[in-house]
Amino acid sequence: RLLEVEQHRNSELAALHQASLQLTSSLDVERVLATVIDYAILLINASAAHIFLYDGQTLSFGAAQWDGEKQSKSFIEPNQDDISYVVAQSGKRLIVPKIDQYSTYKDRKLGGAIISLPLRVADKVNGVMSLAFFKTHHFDEYEIRLLELLADQAAIAIHNAQLYQQVRSHADELEQRVQDRTQQLQRAKDRVIAILNNSGDAVILANSRGLIKQANPGFNRQFRYDQDALLDRPLANMVSDESIDQFYESLQTVEQGVQPKRIEIVAQRKDGTTFPADALISAFHEGDDRMVVYSLRDITQQKQVEKELRLALEKEKELNELKTSFTSIVSHEFRTPLSVILTSSDFLINYYDRIDETRRLEKLNNISRQVQRLVRLMNDVLTITRAESVGFDFRPQMFDLATLCKEIIDDVKVGYQQDIAIEFTLEGDCHSITVDDFLFNHILQNLVSNAIKYSKAGSSIHIHLNCTPPLLTLTVKDQGIGIPLQHQHRLFETFRRASNVGQIQGTGIGLTIVKRAVDAHGGTIEFNSIEGMGTTFIVKLPVSDNN
Repeated sequence: RLLEVEQHRNSELAALHQASLQLTSSLDVERVLATVIDYAILLINASAAHIFLYDGQTLSFGAAQWDGEKQSKSFIEPNQDDISYVVAQSGKRLIVPKIDQYSTYKDRKLGGAIISLPLRVADKVNGVMSLAFFKTHHFDEYEIRLLELLADQAAIAIHNAQLYQQVRSHADELEQRVQDRTQQLQRAKDRVIAILNNSGDAVILANSRGLIKQANPGFNRQFRYDQDALLDRPLANMVSDESIDQFYESLQTVEQGVQPKRIEIVAQRKDGTTFPADALISAFHEGDDRMVVYSLRDITQQKQVEKELRLALEKEKELNELKTSFTSIVSHEFRTPLSVILTSSDFLINYYDRIDETRRLEKLNNISRQVQRLVRLMNDVLTITRAESVGFDFRPQMFDLATLCKEIIDDVKVGYQQDIAIEFTLEGDCHSITVDDFLFNHILQNLVSNAIKYSKAGSSIHIHLNCTPPLLTLTVKDQGIGIPLQHQHRLFETFRRASNVGQIQGTGIGLTIVKRAVDAHGGTIEFNSIEGMGTTFIVKLPVSDNN
């Protein structure tokens, strides 16, 4: 029976993992909603499921399924007293074991049970997911936890898809506006023989030999020439060297009778300074001579806006990826030790009298290690959260640093089973050193933990502490898997993990904490690493002769 339950739960966790993969691979709102509905029903074998989207005031239909088929509208339209509105407005889940006893549904004779969960991103509810059974059903804690995990992933996926949809809509609108404006300008330029009036753009009229015959005041303002200063001078005077070839190639194309041509060039002012310009070149006949009209617009600001928009979109994309990565990593990091603790505790409960003392201690030690792992994970998450929001408080005090280091190393070793030798050596007087013990604990704990975690059994780790002023130097050297070169430049960024870590557990925040703690001391951290051969971290913290 226990095996069947475990197998069933494993299949549910696998389904939840598959749902997470599918949700993070799509930015289509309808597809995301359909995926959430499918996996919600699959996880607890519900009779029906609904998703409503919430804008802060009203609910709108998102997706639904009952009788094994997707539906285009809800089974019952929600009102302000409905379960869905209660959950959306409170942000808390609601379980109704007997739907007929709920005030809103007393007269509808529906029967069964229902659970409704908020879809929440940060502190904002963006939807509600409800699952119903047409017969009596008791929702156990495991089912509720599965649905809450799915709801968290669904909320993020829906939020990302909605953001993407808004960006796409805005981009399409902008693109359409640009196309419309371009067509208007194109039609206007085709009809105009010469524009030499009070345009804010620089407008130049030149003959077939490329000599300037006339320019408007806009040209004089943009290029900083006096009135008619370039009369009968070559057009090359207003174009930088890097755009000369492109400029004359376009001029030749227009003179051969082709339609007006628009290009981007780098224009050059009288004083030699340059600016990006949008140039429209068109030709017309004036008697037997063929004249060319140039209309130039300074697009410096437009280029800057485009650059800022690209950077903003890249940052937003990176932020979304980090959010998704954080959710996935932390969920996995919590799930694994909890599963081990549950398995070991169940084993002890059911077989305590049948196993010897050695096996009992083995299971209890296993539970202890996993608890230590959870504590470290929680400490890391809380530490990096505090560092991101308010920074680290630097509170140095005089400590026996040699003893502190030995205690930290012993504490770290408790959480790991690997047969790894740790050699700790001292240089100088390390018994009276002024540091922030809280921050130093994080520095050494994370460096040693990583060294053990990424090293093979039978290898060794060398830790050396040099307390000779003016610098305290901590060196941690391992013979582990090393750090690939392409990942080394972003090693201290939050949630960054190298591609060679495989199945080794980790959150990608330990080294970020180390870097922040070193910075708080006014120190430096360096590392040397060769993939497959090991890594050496060197931390230097300033200390004085009298501390």
